[in-house]
Amino acid sequence: MTGSEIPVGVLFSSTGSYSVIGREGHDGAMTAIAEVNDSNLFDFTLKAITADPACRAENYALLANRMMAKDNCGHIIGCQTSWSRKELLPVLERHQGLLWYSVPYEGFESHDRVIYSGACPNQNVVPLFKHILPQFGKRAFLTGSNYIWGWEMNRIARELLAAEDGAVMGERYVALGDVDIGHLISEIIETRPDFIFNNLIGDSSYAFLRALRDLSERDAAFRPNVMPVLSCNLTEAELPIIGAAAEGVISTSSYFETARYPKNIDFVR
Repeated sequence: MTGSEIPVGVLFSSTGSYSVIGREGHDGAMTAIAEVNDSNLFDFTLKAITADPACRAENYALLANRMMAKDNCGHIIGCQTSWSRKELLPVLERHQGLLWYSVPYEGFESHDRVIYSGACPNQNVVPLFKHILPQFGKRAFLTGSNYIWGWEMNRIARELLAAEDGAVMGERYVALGDVDIGHLISEIIETRPDFIFNNLIGDSSYAFLRALRDLSERDAAFRPNVMPVLSCNLTEAELPIIGAAAEGVISTSSYFETARYPKNIDFVR
């Protein structure tokens, strides 16, 4: 293998409804590949084979199959949703490939063709609820994009609430990328929960947070210091798009770029 060039698939969506986090994932992977290639620690280099699934779940498997069959990629870095990860599993098995999956996931899956490096529920939703319930109350409204991430995270939320004699005031899902969320706001106004657990992603989440911001400006009972929004999948990269509507959202993550300690400051620089 000395001096060899190893093809590696980089499969993130740079266009589509959740492309902001896709572009960040792509840039992170390309940075890591460049660091490997610039290092004198390895007797090989990596060649990035990139593709844009455009936030369409069916495209991930098609592009991954091409990367493995045509471009000889044994490893793929990418996917932003659990839906796209699930789509890749048969392709990985067929080609004996490996997926490096770096975003938060809902847990309850262990596959020998996937390296899960993102946070799972015991590392994000459980500590988040332990932090929130004593301060704000136990009556929650649950939202999610209509696929496995939202379903499973909200199932865990229901279990955590039940263990504390809490209540689910509503549980609603919208299609991936759907921004027609007026019915969610209407139900939140009617039920008046203590907090909202938001598992929407991309454009759907942005529209929801903006609508909540508008509501809070009309009625102080829905301000984030009174009725906070919780998230386990909102990233700093999305804040410029969301703007003021992100103020007051309480989020957990395995990494924050703004963390002020020397090693991270050096990394960001």
